[in-house]
Amino acid sequence: MESMVVFGAQVDVVEVVGAPGLNEQIPDDVVMEALQEAGYQVDQMPHMSEVLRDGGYLKPSSWAVVVRQELIEAGVAAGEVNAVVAAFQGAMIRLCGVNFARVVKGSVHTDEEVAQQILKAKHVPAALEVKEATGWAPSGEQWREYLRLLKAWLGTMAPALARSVGQIATDYMVDTKHLGIPLGGALDLALGLVLRGPSGLREMVKLAAVEQLDEGSGLSLLQDLSRVVLSPMDEVDFYAWQHPVPLVQAHLVEAGMRAWLRLRSELRGRGRAAVDDALIAREAFFELVGSCAAVKPLLVHLKREYGGALTVQQCITRIEVDSHRWLAEKNAAGGRVVSAFAAVDSPAGGGTGWRQGAGSGAAAEGEGGSREELIAAAHAALAAHASPGGSGKGGKSKGGQEQGQGQGPLHGTSI
Repeated sequence: MESMVVFGAQVDVVEVVGAPGLNEQIPDDVVMEALQEAGYQVDQMPHMSEVLRDGGYLKPSSWAVVVRQELIEAGVAAGEVNAVVAAFQGAMIRLCGVNFARVVKGSVHTDEEVAQQILKAKHVPAALEVKEATGWAPSGEQWREYLRLLKAWLGTMAPALARSVGQIATDYMVDTKHLGIPLGGALDLALGLVLRGPSGLREMVKLAAVEQLDEGSGLSLLQDLSRVVLSPMDEVDFYAWQHPVPLVQAHLVEAGMRAWLRLRSELRGRGRAAVDDALIAREAFFELVGSCAAVKPLLVHLKREYGGALTVQQCITRIEVDSHRWLAEKNAAGGRVVSAFAAVDSPAGGGTGWRQGAGSGAAAEGEGGSREELIAAAHAALAAHASPGGSGKGGKSKGGQEQGQGQGPLHGTSI
């Protein structure tokens, strides 16, 4: 937990949820509590509240850096200045938390100071390895991953700049006016220097337009390269989403569904409204998982239950009940158990090779059952064959004598 010293007193600093902004009005009850803490009597508080209001001291930011003489000129007695400052700074820490404390400590930096931090920072995301054979361009997925890493790296120093990079990663056609960082500003130019430096984009800058290189804008450079790399990929990605490679192994369903959903989200961010069409999305999802023997019975059951109103989310919710187990079972010893729906809806005789439960009796042990059961069955068959009225085709007995149609207990026997 952070803490700071206010006139010799150690005050804990916490993150206050829903704290007012530093330039918002201080609530009246907080003002009165601070004045009481400063030693004012109840009948003096209304007057002092007016004095502070007239001097512009009823905003949290006004107590971050207080000039003693200005407070005296506003109407606070010289001997009461320290008590008032101590009471109000403590109250502002409790009211605004860490936001106020950082301003008091001087931890609010200008864009220029943050830009210097960016230029001195280490662990810049590794540059993409591109070759002349590929036209100095990475794959679309490699480029998006680089933008994600760059955003995470910047987020530790310049959150606003990181958000702008994230906007470009989501939609490279975004209007620069909506990026939140002015092009040509200190932060933008610092990013440009990093991207052009030895740990930056290297040979990829050969794909950039001359204007972006001359201006030195980092955000413009990222936007231009995204347009070059990702623009041809839009159609390819949409086709890959609409007609995905079918999943046939149960333990790959979980990862496959998540990858399909990520691609759908990216396409939606790039303005592909078709990904939200319920029919197109459902058919694409069926194409993804419908060939898996473990999933197919689940889809059959869901279609019976919901009919044409079945949605992709309903399918995913149901499949995830089993897909987590399929993944765990693949990485653990022991047999697998299929869903109850799979057992009910699977064809007679089953062809999945999976077991519903452990099984019992001869069916669980194999086609022939145990040795004792086989012997008992053989004796029963022999007894039925030798019983009175039974029939036996002509042939030779063990002794070589002829046996015909049995008509009685002694027929065909040697005497």
